[in-house]
Amino acid sequence: MKRRLALLLAAVLLLGGCASLPEADELEEEWEDYQQFPRQEADEEEKPAEPVYPAAFSLPYHRDHTLDPVTCGEGIQETAASLLYEPLFVLDGSFQPEAVLCESFGWDSTGLVCTLTLREGVTFSDGSLLTARDAAETLQRAKESERYAYRLRNMVSAAANRAGQVVITLSAPNRGLPALLDIPVVKRTTAGQPVPVGTGPYRLVNDGGGAYLQAREDWWQQKSLPAETIPLVDAKDRDTALYLFSARRVELLPVDPTEDPSLVTGKAQSTSQPTSVLQFIGFNTAEGRLFSSAALRAAFSRGIDRETLVHAQLVQLALAAQFPVSPLSPLYPDSLETAYSEEAVLEALKEAGQDTGEERELTLLVSAGDAFRAASARKQRAYSASAAANQISFTVLCSMSSLLNIACMGIGGYLAVQGQLSASMLFAACSYFTGLSNGFTNMIEYVINIRSTKNLAEKLTAERTVPASQGSAAVHDDAPLVAYDNVSFSFGERQLYRDLSCEFRPGGCYAVVGESGSGKSTLTKLLLKYYDGYTGAITLGGQDIRTLPEDELYRTIGTVSQTPFLFNASLYDNITFFSRTPAQDSEAYRQLLSDLNLTALAQRVGDASLGDFGDNISGGERQRICIARTIRNHPPILIFDEPTTGLDPENVALIEEFIFRHRSATRIVISHNWDPAYLDRFDGVVRIG
Repeated sequence: MKRRLALLLAAVLLLGGCASLPEADELEEEWEDYQQFPRQEADEEEKPAEPVYPAAFSLPYHRDHTLDPVTCGEGIQETAASLLYEPLFVLDGSFQPEAVLCESFGWDSTGLVCTLTLREGVTFSDGSLLTARDAAETLQRAKESERYAYRLRNMVSAAANRAGQVVITLSAPNRGLPALLDIPVVKRTTAGQPVPVGTGPYRLVNDGGGAYLQAREDWWQQKSLPAETIPLVDAKDRDTALYLFSARRVELLPVDPTEDPSLVTGKAQSTSQPTSVLQFIGFNTAEGRLFSSAALRAAFSRGIDRETLVHAQLVQLALAAQFPVSPLSPLYPDSLETAYSEEAVLEALKEAGQDTGEERELTLLVSAGDAFRAASARKQRAYSASAAANQISFTVLCSMSSLLNIACMGIGGYLAVQGQLSASMLFAACSYFTGLSNGFTNMIEYVINIRSTKNLAEKLTAERTVPASQGSAAVHDDAPLVAYDNVSFSFGERQLYRDLSCEFRPGGCYAVVGESGSGKSTLTKLLLKYYDGYTGAITLGGQDIRTLPEDELYRTIGTVSQTPFLFNASLYDNITFFSRTPAQDSEAYRQLLSDLNLTALAQRVGDASLGDFGDNISGGERQRICIARTIRNHPPILIFDEPTTGLDPENVALIEEFIFRHRSATRIVISHNWDPAYLDRFDGVVRIG
């Protein structure tokens, strides 16, 4: 746990975006003393920037879920839990076990019994001593848990002997057992409680003013810790944690590189940590199956371009490996590695007796629950289909071009021999035919490119599921009431709402909150007629939205998304949408800039372009420009879909204050922020799910 803890706190400090402390030098000395890792000397030109230490940092956790490290699983809870508990061993950077709570270990002559001697003087956060029985019962619980059961499948038992040692009995010899014992130990009498007692450097405190981690003065390792307290911020799900991180309310967020990299928004420093997670392909080796041949499996493995996969699909946040061991481990057989090449693959297929030319169809199965593998499979299927189409088209093009040239040369040569065609005319004819074949080739390529947009065109066509209204109804109220009356709606077999009723009164400010995937954004998309097929009624100013024409609906409602879009044009053109209304020198335009704190930006950039997607300005300025664009026509209803995602605290405060004081419109804010103090500022809160 020592190594893991050091890396965790290092990430916390490096990811913080706050101003540096006056005592940063002292803090850095404490941090280095805590790490006890040698610093690498770098050349002056390559010396990295000094880390910026935050005045305070917070971590996400789910207050209603357990922090028991045996049962909490990986995710939000694991970060805080890693500061409360320590394991018997921890894996170092080369995946070799380092002793933490274990002092030493030994094996009997059969290799089936391993005896662990624990460190003396280790105490839990309640002051009691760590015992062998605590460690043994933790391992027994882990063996029965969903998280560790497979890892410890060969462990028959773990028990404490009279000498105060932990005795582990295996069903088969495994000298690599210590590498499997990076399982955090808890006090046995508190096992199963929401927050069991651990031996880590922090203890959890919940004094009514909020939960936080408090540094232990009696920690057995007696090392200086970089933070006395670490506040914990409630995050009900992964999306809420992402929001909190983007809003700078928590300063550390572990991210799996197999997730969508666009999930984390805003500026942040990051550090990568090697893991033992493998992405692999398995083979059906049943008797009579194609891959029952070991030689064919080896040939197939040779045909996987791992380096390209790491670069293209894992943005280089992985290591290519031909064997099920990390390349960082001393156990990795470097001498057996073979470089990828098509020639080597063909040679391996020949050795496997599979170079007969017979076509075989392979089926690649992936778990639909694993987003990364499912996405990889879709990419591979699209790539294979594209490659097949390109191969066919290339063959056809080459054949047609060759036939035209052969025909030209043959006919022209015959006519030249008969004296009916001069050599210069033959050369000219061949040139014309070459141009013709090239034109034909280009035409086929254009057809392929056009066909490749078919899926996109179908998606855009299918995006609109609600037929355009032919009615002539209108919203007569200047500040219409929005009402959902017993609305039920489902996506496929999944029901999002059942008899949902709520109202958004004119001039009010309302929050829509809920768990990830509960349908917060879908609620407003129904109002905008993105989807149909619901039961009940949604009314705007007393009119059922099904009868309202789209232009009337969108004149009444303005939307601000969490991802601002700007044109490569001036500030004025971006705000007015090139309509030149209001006039640039008008009081209305100046007031619009003032309301959203854009006056200084307007003076700074003038009529200059803001760059592609607004690259020349900050994220907060981009979002405020999009809000100005939305409210310039004064729609009576405004929908804000997580408008502060990815912004720094200053811009978050600016936008939130604007939303709360813009009382001339009904405001509906979709948010992941469950902070009671924040939600209390709204006139009403709609909780979905």
